[in-house]
Amino acid sequence: KKLADYNNLKLGDSCTVLFTEGDTLEEKNPSFESFTARVGGIMETGIAQYDQYMAICSLKTMREYLLEDDITMLGLKIQKGIDLEKLTTQLEERFEVEVCSWRTLYPALVSTIKLEKYVMFCLLLLITLIASATIISLLFMQITRKRTDIALLKTLGLDTKTIVLIFVIQGVIIASTAAVAGLVTSLIIGLLLQRYPCIQLPDSYFATHLPIEIGWFTFVLVF
Repeated sequence: KKLADYNNLKLGDSCTVLFTEGDTLEEKNPSFESFTARVGGIMETGIAQYDQYMAICSLKTMREYLLEDDITMLGLKIQKGIDLEKLTTQLEERFEVEVCSWRTLYPALVSTIKLEKYVMFCLLLLITLIASATIISLLFMQITRKRTDIALLKTLGLDTKTIVLIFVIQGVIIASTAAVAGLVTSLIIGLLLQRYPCIQLPDSYFATHLPIEIGWFTFVLVF
């Protein structure tokens, strides 16, 4: 997508592709060969490194024009829950090839993600503490306002445990209503951002837009 925008290319346009026989440009005046290609499709992965610097062609084009016959790299997408380090070791031992994961290729990105997770956990913890303090203050104000009613209920024979239970139930209702309202709001915002990714990220990130993943376990844990 970014590569097409940079070269003002649209679907169906023709372009000239320049390439050298070798993989490096060590010579001062390298000689280029060229062929004409047609843009058959434009895709956006959301990863700036791919969208800006990568073009995909057919295997026939590779063999006919670029004279590349051998497969030099395979990419694997693994399922969640698989031990990445163990899988890497097993592949290296079985096939005797060099295997590297995305964590090895992008160590700075992994460190950034870990740091952001710690920061998000601390922010969530602070929000929870503030919400708890707010509920306590609301209940304290309610108890202060209801002193006369509490005294009347105790005079009529209601025990202290039942009175405490009333305010506990009231606090649970307040907390549950607020939590459900907040989670529903966040779900709606998350679905909208998935559908319409409008929050762009700077070039220092590998993704072009803010990625959104909705995990139901996270919702339950936050609640």
